[in-house]
Amino acid sequence: MVQKRKKDKPQNEVIDDIPEEETLRLIKSTGLLNTFKEAERERSEQRDEDDPNNYGFTFQAFLYTIPLCAVYSMMDIVVHKQYNEDVTFIPFSTRVIKISPRKCICQQILLT
Repeated sequence: MVQKRKKDKPQNEVIDDIPEEETLRLIKSTGLLNTFKEAERERSEQRDEDDPNNYGFTFQAFLYTIPLCAVYSMMDIVVHKQYNEDVTFIPFSTRVIKISPRKCICQQILLT
């Protein structure tokens, strides 16, 4: 005896047999739309407080400049120690100042 298999419906198929008017009525009666709008408003308020772009370009420039200059300084010191050279303050400071993005910071401060 040969068994006939029924064609199975795919599991991820969406059944949407509720009319659109009824769907909208159910959403409005449960208040789901209002709670969604409130949750979205709260999320946007939280995003505004935590957003680093609120502090401006100058803050971001300093935020990136300080760690990058520190890494450059440490690498410069390591290279000088590798060749057994003394690290003096004035030449070392001028090299660090040269690599810092002072031009764009000054331009942004003058433009604001």
